[in-house]
Amino acid sequence: MSQPPLPEALQISVGTLTLHAVEFGGFAFLLFRLLAHRRPQWSAGRLFLTTVAVTAGFAVADEVHQYFVPGRHCEAIDALVDVVGGAAVAAIWAFRRYKRGAGR
Repeated sequence: MSQPPLPEALQISVGTLTLHAVEFGGFAFLLFRLLAHRRPQWSAGRLFLTTVAVTAGFAVADEVHQYFVPGRHCEAIDALVDVVGGAAVAAIWAFRRYKRGAGR
């Protein structure tokens, strides 16, 4: 027995989602490093939360922008994957900072 095809709205390319996560992971990496350099007194947790919040803001703004561009679509799953990719990278860097003792 074969499965019926998924509705078009649910047909999401894994490659596209991976690219979203990597792009926003790179953004989070750069943002975390910038904040850590500009605000050395901030704890690892504060750097993490700020990085994730700004990354989420950019992810939502990117999707809202795409709503107004002909041929593009605004999809919540893209924003979610963007935030997850950014949060994963920010978590790695926050953990590194905490373990080195700079995050307390």
